[in-house]
Amino acid sequence: MRCLFLLKEWIKYPKMRGKLSSTLDNLSQEDLQKIVLEKRDALLHHAVETVPFYQQLVEEGRLDPKNLRIEDFPILEKKDIRGREELFISNQYDVNKLSASRTSGSTGEPFKFYRDDAEFDATYIDLWRGLARAGIRHGDKRVLVKGVDENPNSSLVTRLLRWAYGVINQCIVIDAHFLAKSEENITISLHRIRKYRPVYLHGYVSSIDL
Repeated sequence: MRCLFLLKEWIKYPKMRGKLSSTLDNLSQEDLQKIVLEKRDALLHHAVETVPFYQQLVEEGRLDPKNLRIEDFPILEKKDIRGREELFISNQYDVNKLSASRTSGSTGEPFKFYRDDAEFDATYIDLWRGLARAGIRHGDKRVLVKGVDENPNSSLVTRLLRWAYGVINQCIVIDAHFLAKSEENITISLHRIRKYRPVYLHGYVSSIDL
């Protein structure tokens, strides 16, 4: 089934081909730290130059564009962003061409955000690079623990779609909400996981801890 997973990946994420390895893996800690700081500084300048929320902080004198320090940037919570998501979109992007996404809301109220599909591909590639450093191969069997609204009364079509998703994506999905409801549900999930024999678990840390 791993071949089916890899075929899906190459079709869905064509930019991934040939990019799962990185020259960064061969750099010294010192060189890596230098690159991290350079990218961080570039990101801070990008924020104050193109993102309305941070441009406003500059106008108010709360950020000095000539002396940007990460400790001067405010720590934001979801409530600071909700209802004014557009203020956090760089003017280098057309909001009408971005994809609106939402979190599942497993930790509270769902959170809305926008993404550029090309940037999402890059993030996905970086995810697998990181996993590779832990010895995980692209396409290894995994358990995904996330909010999927497990419902025993789901229709046959819904159950078949979830089964197909698991087969294609080399995984089984455990619903975080389902785990939190009872000890019995945790036991049921453990039986599924042991039977599946995954290489690793991926998902919400608090749910995996349960």
